[in-house]
Amino acid sequence: MKIALSSEKIVSFLGNVVPLYFDFPLNTNELIRADIKWSVSGDAVAIREFCGDEKENFNNGVLLVMKKAGRACVKATYNGEEHLCELEVLAQKSFSEECQLNYYLADMHDHTFYTHNHEECYARQSEFQIDYINQLKDEALMDASVISDHAGVLNDKDFFRGFVADEKSEPKDVVILPGAESEISHVVTDRFGVKRRLSGEIVTLNAENYVPKKSWQEFEDAFSKTPEPIGIFAHPNITGFSTPGIWNFDFSHHNTEEMLRIMRGIELGCGEDKDECLIYEYAYSEALDAGFRVSPTCASDSHGPTWGYHKIPGKTIIKAPEKSKEAFVWALRNNNFYATETGNVKLHYTVNGKSAPCELESCDKYKFKVSLSSFKEDKSTEPRVCKVISDGGITVKTLENIGSEFEFEIESRTAHYFYLRLSDSEGRRTWSMPVFTGRRLERKEELTITPISSEKFTAYDRISGKDARSVIDGDLNNFWLGDTAPTSIVIDMGEMKRICALGFCQRIVVHNLKDDWRSSDYTQSFAFEYEIHTSVDGEKFEKCRSGVLRTFGSEEIIELPKTEARYVVFEVKSTVGSYSGFKKYENAPVSIGNIAVFE
Repeated sequence: MKIALSSEKIVSFLGNVVPLYFDFPLNTNELIRADIKWSVSGDAVAIREFCGDEKENFNNGVLLVMKKAGRACVKATYNGEEHLCELEVLAQKSFSEECQLNYYLADMHDHTFYTHNHEECYARQSEFQIDYINQLKDEALMDASVISDHAGVLNDKDFFRGFVADEKSEPKDVVILPGAESEISHVVTDRFGVKRRLSGEIVTLNAENYVPKKSWQEFEDAFSKTPEPIGIFAHPNITGFSTPGIWNFDFSHHNTEEMLRIMRGIELGCGEDKDECLIYEYAYSEALDAGFRVSPTCASDSHGPTWGYHKIPGKTIIKAPEKSKEAFVWALRNNNFYATETGNVKLHYTVNGKSAPCELESCDKYKFKVSLSSFKEDKSTEPRVCKVISDGGITVKTLENIGSEFEFEIESRTAHYFYLRLSDSEGRRTWSMPVFTGRRLERKEELTITPISSEKFTAYDRISGKDARSVIDGDLNNFWLGDTAPTSIVIDMGEMKRICALGFCQRIVVHNLKDDWRSSDYTQSFAFEYEIHTSVDGEKFEKCRSGVLRTFGSEEIIELPKTEARYVVFEVKSTVGSYSGFKKYENAPVSIGNIAVFE
């Protein structure tokens, strides 16, 4: 049987990852048993070899990583015969701010098969990647999609198949971006004795690796040699499968230089009205506060075999000059994308004359110009409310009854970033890419604090009069459930204390496997906007802090001005449900896991 390499000459762009293989079916027995040696001359290209995992002996293909502009040659020796592929790596196109950008529909997190079982993945022989691409091509409604099968399930051959399927998908009706969903299973035990997963899953694309890892450092190391990787924080704040409660990416502790380089997106839902998606959006501002330059995505997270435009309403909108892999990689690396739950909002906005996303010159006044349109005519999807979000996840401006064109101004001497949160009449949201103000983001120092024993504490809701001692008992499973917001919890410490912080824990939500892989309907009751007041006599209270709660997977430490007080009031101004904009959640009761006072 005569064999040949899949290509004898490849011209590609810097940072791209493409396959090179012998043009046999991947399950051909002769080639699986073959002794093939790969080598490359020149430093423009690196090869990622697959030497076989515990059940595969797969070596009939490699991934070529375009490391720098220049030329190279890959040589594959099979049965004593040499096969050559000449390579030319071009510098990636640089698209200017003035060029015409088009709007493209994308699904940034999708799977080609349903199984979560490693053994089942090994046993199957079908090429689901080809089925996946064919369905998207036949539908002809999507412009881009990411193959992101779980790294913990994948083997070398199935990961490689995604790249081969992409090469075979001609013409490029849909641009396929091969990748994986990498798991980081970093678990710690908090001071309450509860195991917390301070990690999660990350969709990775434009990289030669797929990695399930136990630590953040291992994940960083696996992608450190990839020139232009793209990482997306997948379903942040999801209800834990491996531990009780909510997974927590712990952005402020994992914002290393390498992670800031890799991470480009954060997934805010799928567009469907699901309770478990309500808290995803708060991770966006939390990541920006930690220095991550990310834009929001919507994704189906479908596990097949049903894929495509109609799987879910939410879409990621990529703004790029053309429909090509190179243009999409440029857009994703430069944060030129945003998320819309209806998949029908075209958004463009400028700040001080610069198109988002952008870095502004530091100033005190910011002039916004916003333009809205749609892919198809549908009045119900037209945004009606615009909120401007800034540092700390705080809403700094709200505009109602907006039209397709509107302008406004914001004054700030401290803001590091802004982004827009648009809502239509049904509460469905669109989140913009961010703009950065050019101010330097200072890394916060760790507090050295001690929790005060709550043995002498009492607590009650001063609005309803309900006893609230369960908020101070240190048992996170013994949560307190009150009435709708606003709710004010008064904590009487029994004597004067010098306090400096509060610790707030949301109630623990245990994932229910019997409930169709969904969390329990409790995230709507999580506290969101808050105010904190202190008093020495229980009569006169002074406001000392306000903000929003965004840490759902561990204790959130709220620093306070150092003060002497006996009474502390924690007022919940809104819940996640009442803030969401969805009418069905507007009367959600307030739930609290625990409130601690620190000295």
